[in-house]
Amino acid sequence: MCGLGHSEVGAGERPSWRAVAILLTLAALLTAAHSARAQQLTLKYRFAEGDTASYTFSCSTRAKLDVQKGLTTSAAEMSLQMKVSTEVTEVAPNGDAKLRGDILSGSLKVKAEGEEETTPVGEIVTNYVLTPRGVMKAKELLSGEPIVLPGVSVLMEADDAFLLGGLGLLPERPVKPGEKWKGVARLPALMDEEVLTVTYESKLLGVEQYKGRPCAKIRTTVSRRFAESFEAPDGSGPAKVSGLITGDGTWRFDYERGVIMSMEQRAQVVTEMSHAESTAKVSSVLNMRAALTELNGQKIPAK
Repeated sequence: MCGLGHSEVGAGERPSWRAVAILLTLAALLTAAHSARAQQLTLKYRFAEGDTASYTFSCSTRAKLDVQKGLTTSAAEMSLQMKVSTEVTEVAPNGDAKLRGDILSGSLKVKAEGEEETTPVGEIVTNYVLTPRGVMKAKELLSGEPIVLPGVSVLMEADDAFLLGGLGLLPERPVKPGEKWKGVARLPALMDEEVLTVTYESKLLGVEQYKGRPCAKIRTTVSRRFAESFEAPDGSGPAKVSGLITGDGTWRFDYERGVIMSMEQRAQVVTEMSHAESTAKVSSVLNMRAALTELNGQKIPAK
């Protein structure tokens, strides 16, 4: 029989309680270390030439216009539905990819002052250059006219469906649930050479199964202030436009396939305009949703 504290184990003998305790402790430590490593995720978009994806996207908006400090007010409601497809056309050695984003079809419904009008959305094709983190390096409109929400002056583009409008940015380091990453997104403008700067902060809320896929659930908040002064087109003097855009959204990222599965976002836009002695303020709320419907020819279940 082994004495207390004796660590040697003879042939056919049972290990001492202390040896068993040491082995159990080591096993627990190894398990904990493995669990900690397993919780950490390296999140990257995965691009391969020829990859395709399809999304549905919807946006409902309510805008309110106040003129001359509330002396005149009006409101409008808008809803946008569109189908979007993407295709990876080229992958560079450094991992950057060229994508074609195509708004295939859709409709924009506007209701204001008791009248309602529905306008079909024609095909709009845009080329993008993206990094594996989702940084948008370049954007070029190939055909079609961008969708502009009347009165709100917000452009809706193909990347709103598959990249959160360029704000689906991933961290540079592995992260685990509860960790955050933040920065300033520099987004190429579609209509000119301007670069828009948007402050963002994201948090990995957790990991969950979504439509049969392992997904990172991420919350992202964004903020952007803007201001511009210019001469009125009719020569009546200087005019100024300023505003604030804020947003809060939750999205699910399939970290094995490197693709966004779904997005729900709420944004608020407040724009103030002044010219001569007149002022106007437009306040709007946008509720947006996007869902992956097909990936490389494979249908994604609705639930």
